[in-house]
Amino acid sequence: MSEEKGRVIALNPRPARGDGQRLTFGHLQLYRRGGQVRLYGRSVGLTAREFGLLWFLANHPWQPFTAEQLTYRIWPTDYLGDAASIKVLFERIRKKLGPFCTCLHLSPAGAYYFTPPVRSRVRSAR
Repeated sequence: MSEEKGRVIALNPRPARGDGQRLTFGHLQLYRRGGQVRLYGRSVGLTAREFGLLWFLANHPWQPFTAEQLTYRIWPTDYLGDAASIKVLFERIRKKLGPFCTCLHLSPAGAYYFTPPVRSRVRSAR
């Protein structure tokens, strides 16, 4: 791959590779079936609610959502949580992912969003 083409790919990131049942962001893999998360090959234990939040945000990278929007879009009928509940779930996910949590953000305006890690944006030269 030419250097110029590599720069274009780096500046125009593609979404994570996935087949609807799995998303891959570099060393982070999300498996919809079973709600499994693997980071650097190791399983990360998330609750069903935590996984639902992470899966939704990862499927909508760079898109900000308020806590109310997330509650409605992820659990439209069976969740009675509020903004504080979403914040707690969000912080638990960040803690469980550890240093990789740089992909999860809370804006000053109170919007939650996911940005794929830098390494997953640049495709290899192979």
